[in-house]
Parts: sequence; C-alpha cells; structure tokens
Amino acid sequence: MNTQDRVEMTGIVSDIEKEYQFHDKKYGRKESFYRILLKVPRFSENYDEVPVIVPHKLLAHEDISVGSYVRMTGSVRTRNYKDENNEHHMAVFSYADSFAVIAKEEYDETELYNRVYLSATVCRQTRLRRTNSGRIITDVLVAYNRYYANRRKRNSHESYYIPCIAWGPNAKAAEKLVPGDKIELVGRFQSRKYRRKSDILDNTHVAYEVSILDYNLVDENTVAAGAAISQ
Repeated sequence: MNTQDRVEMTGIVSDIEKEYQFHDKKYGRKESFYRILLKVPRFSENYDEVPVIVPHKLLAHEDISVGSYVRMTGSVRTRNYKDENNEHHMAVFSYADSFAVIAKEEYDETELYNRVYLSATVCRQTRLRRTNSGRIITDVLVAYNRYYANRRKRNSHESYYIPCIAWGPNAKAAEKLVPGDKIELVGRFQSRKYRRKSDILDNTHVAYEVSILDYNLVDENTVAAGAAISQ
C-alpha cells in the first residue's frame, strides 16, 4: 500500500449495505463490494460515521455484522456521480485494502482510531470562513494520483480530489496555500452534518472530508534532488 495516501481506522460497524457490483477500470472487469458505515470515535465523546467500500473477497472469511469491532487500512478516494435530479456530486469514501474483525479488548486498547496520511497538490484557491459557532476554518481541496498497472496501458493512474478542512492556527496558515502547492498532511476522515440555506425543508446533509491536524509544504527541489541521488 502506498504510504503517501493511506487511511487507518478502527471503529464499530453501524450499517452494511447489500452487495453490489462496480466496474474496476484497473483490470477491465466487475467486482463485488460492500458499503459499510463505520462509527469511529473522535478525541471527544463524539463519533464520525464514515463510508468504507470493502471488496467482497476481504469479507469472505469474516463473520461481520452491525456492532462488530473492526480495523481497516486503505486510502481515501472520491468518485463523481449524478443524483435522481441529474445533478453532479462527488462521493468521498475510504477504500479498504485490509479489513478485519477484532475483539472488543483490542478495540478498547486502540490509541489512534482515525488517521489519514496524504501527499497531494492543492488544486483550488483556499477559502477562509467562520462557522456558525464562530470557529475559523479554511477549505482546502487537494488532489493526488494513484498509479496502477493496466493490461492495455503502462503507468495508468486515477486522480482523486479530496476536500479538506483546516482549523484554528492551521486555518490561518492554510489560507495562504495556492493552487500547485504540494503538501504532506496528517488528518482524520470525518463526517459533518450541515443544512443548506437554499433548502425549503429542514433537511440535514452529511459532508465527508479530511480534517487536517498538521501539514507541511513540500519543497519540490529537495524532492527532485533526493530522487536523483537515489538513482
């Protein structure tokens, strides 16, 4: 697994959707997956409830149900889709490379329930704003490429655009980021409920994003020099 786009989560299964098929571009075939909602503790007493796409083969030998304690590793990914009104949306989810049921004792002893590691490029102008509670946050959209072997093409890749949020002191620093900046960040995969001003009804929506705990700018000259030395 690529250490530059990695997510590690430990949580409780709160929902399992029935099996469905998805076209795998990598090998030009259809594979079966499950969509699982994972309830992951925050530092406070609250929880995030985030979607995890799990290949069927990873669950073939697991006795899993709602309430199971699980640990997964994988990557944060996105996919564009249209809703019933033909409007475009972007789904944000975690794709599992490993997924295992664990004992409650192991779950209770976990120190880090939710970590995301990304090396990515800022691809949109940042936006500093205040929440209804007065907190300062900055929206940062980043992108990274995931490379894989393809039967028809060599060095194929897919691009994923990950919405991120920086809080407090990080928010003021992140506001200065510009499109093209390369960053390495550590964060957590979170769910956030919100309401749109345009909603006629009192509807609640859920946004999925990476909450940035810390980040560093990457010096491309240093990276290039390091690559030249390693060769």
